[in-house]
Amino acid sequence: MKCRFCGTNLPDDARFCSGCGREVEREDVSAKEKNNNETEDAYYREIDDKEYEEIKKKKKEEERQREEAAKEEAERKLLEEKYAREEAERKRREEQRIMEESRRRYEEEQRRWKEFVKKQEESEAKKLYRGYDAGSGTAASESTKKRQEAKSQKKKKSSMSFLLYLFIVLAGGFALYKCGFPEMLIDSIHKSSSVSDSKKNTSSKGGKDKKDVDKKTTDNTTSDKAGEKKEAEHMLEDTENSHMSVENCLSTDAYNTVISEDGSFSFGYPKYLFNHSEVNASGSSYSLTYKEGGEEKKAELAVYTEENEGNALENAKQLYDRFSSQVNKIYFKMQPTRTDSEGMARTLIGASVDSSETTGVYIIAANDGEKNYILKFTYPDPDMKDDYNAIDYVVDCVYRYCSFSGGTYRPRTYQQFLKDDMGKKK
Repeated sequence: MKCRFCGTNLPDDARFCSGCGREVEREDVSAKEKNNNETEDAYYREIDDKEYEEIKKKKKEEERQREEAAKEEAERKLLEEKYAREEAERKRREEQRIMEESRRRYEEEQRRWKEFVKKQEESEAKKLYRGYDAGSGTAASESTKKRQEAKSQKKKKSSMSFLLYLFIVLAGGFALYKCGFPEMLIDSIHKSSSVSDSKKNTSSKGGKDKKDVDKKTTDNTTSDKAGEKKEAEHMLEDTENSHMSVENCLSTDAYNTVISEDGSFSFGYPKYLFNHSEVNASGSSYSLTYKEGGEEKKAELAVYTEENEGNALENAKQLYDRFSSQVNKIYFKMQPTRTDSEGMARTLIGASVDSSETTGVYIIAANDGEKNYILKFTYPDPDMKDDYNAIDYVVDCVYRYCSFSGGTYRPRTYQQFLKDDMGKKK
């Protein structure tokens, strides 16, 4: 042990310090051990079964939490490994795509180079054939050149004469068609047949006055039939209804489809709504109406085109300004803001015609940089604020059947219309 005053090492049984001469102080070891035993005995105590169960439960909960934490850590590592594998796979595919793209470009360049070389060889071969000797490079004989030139001139003359003859024949036929020669020929045939019949009747009965009367009657009948035929050619099917029936138009089967003569547009119209229709000679303008006696038109569907070249979007904006100024109150509008993939811009307007708000009008106006395509449907509407009237379904069908409306859905049933079910895509 050591002296607590000077630190001199002393034997265990020393009573005085040899360094400082002071008496060595000794601790009461038994008292210290006693205190230690008391403290140790005080730490340990008896516990009941309930507290023991709580301690076990707490330990189990701690073990469960440690297991869940370990499980979550394992799952996180698995996810990280999965994401790492997916990222590596994506990079590998991207590298493969880049390599394939490079290979494709290389093959494309090789193909183009081969085509270029082939064309060069063909042009060189043609030059050699037309007037050069491949061995010495000397010009071909003048007689060979003259024969080739004579043949080419002869071919040109014969082709020009044939084209001129074909042009004359086509121009003559078109002129006769425009002058109405086929109809005149048919009328003359009818007249000649009627005259021969009247002559036979006159010879059998022997009356000159009766012959003249029969001839006039036959001519009038023939001309009336021709006029009726001509008028029927300019009428559309199912446009001679005795009355307007909106209720019979609540089905997709109640609509006819029309394609223009040049095939640039098409539209559909209800079968039971109109009692008159007109089509112009070129098949680019259609008018379907319904009116009773001398009254104003109760319904009208007009579809036509107008020449209007220029910027499609600007032309469509002009169409919106034009038609929006012609109506009373606009309930629906779609102003032109862009040009679609077919190069067409359009506007849609739904409005009332006048302040009475008993007649609605629906307008589809589009432009493709060359023409205006216009559909204007005027119809009686009992309630302009109700969008689910029977006539509103007719308007919906007219919109969906129109080829230049920009719609992407097929015509739907009346039940789908009432449920706001858009139906099937085109």
